[in-house]
Amino acid sequence: VSRTLWITRTNGVRVKADKGTPLFEGDLLETGIGAQVGIVYADDSTLALGSDARLVIEKMSLDPATGSGEMVQNMVRGPFSFISGQIAKTAPDAMQVKTPVATLGIRGTSGHGIAGPEGSQNSFSLAPDPDGTVGQISVFNGAGVQTLTQVNQTTTVTSFNAAPARPVVLTPQQVAERYGAVTKAAPKPPSQRQHGDE
Repeated sequence: VSRTLWITRTNGVRVKADKGTPLFEGDLLETGIGAQVGIVYADDSTLALGSDARLVIEKMSLDPATGSGEMVQNMVRGPFSFISGQIAKTAPDAMQVKTPVATLGIRGTSGHGIAGPEGSQNSFSLAPDPDGTVGQISVFNGAGVQTLTQVNQTTTVTSFNAAPARPVVLTPQQVAERYGAVTKAAPKPPSQRQHGDE
């Protein structure tokens, strides 16, 4: 698995990330062609980025004492998979993933997606958490909203001015075909790791 990840800091400096490289609000993350990269945030949420992905960390604040805060990630393009952490559990939409055509309000759960520019098909799916619980993802834009509440429930969106499509439930095989590579790169949340795991 290739782990090539470039980070462009807010001061314009571009660095190649290694394991343990810190991330900051405002960072632009870009993966190489064929890369699969796993990221663990301070609130124990995780994010995997697939090949040729581009993400901006718009907001990341966390109160360690309460677990509350705000996380906004702008997924400009590419495949991604996430498991929400403490922040998403403290308030509706405290964790959001923006894409060019829709915003995902993450309500204490896991999911996968493929983001792309206006006019291309973006796809978003709800996944079960590592402990088996299932939350919700609200997918909304200027034209409407769909709320995903069942495992593998999926909506597609092609334009910010067109409402998210009525959700359908994909088979596990369809989910694997659509998101398989990036889901394999997703790190386990620290709270789910067994002793000895990296």
